[in-house]
Amino acid sequence: MENELNKWIKQKCAHFTMIPFGLEDLGEMTEVSKFKKGEDIITQYMIESDHSYIFAEIDEGETTWKLLSRIPDEIIRQIDYLAWEEEGIAIP
Repeated sequence: MENELNKWIKQKCAHFTMIPFGLEDLGEMTEVSKFKKGEDIITQYMIESDHSYIFAEIDEGETTWKLLSRIPDEIIRQIDYLAWEEEGIAIP
């Protein structure tokens, strides 16, 4: 059985809008998901201005967020469309 501390676990989040310190140039964003593995926490945000998604982390004891990756809105929409096609859902 895999050690529980080695798994990423999705946690509930507040879904509030904020501008994380260190990522101000991206503008306002909404917290979407939070993932924790041991002491590591990665948070997923949706950027309000262009609806792209980012994954960011903050180290324990730090106050500045680090950008890990950014997924543009057009990629998210392509993924959604592929899932909808697979399920036979009409694409708007």
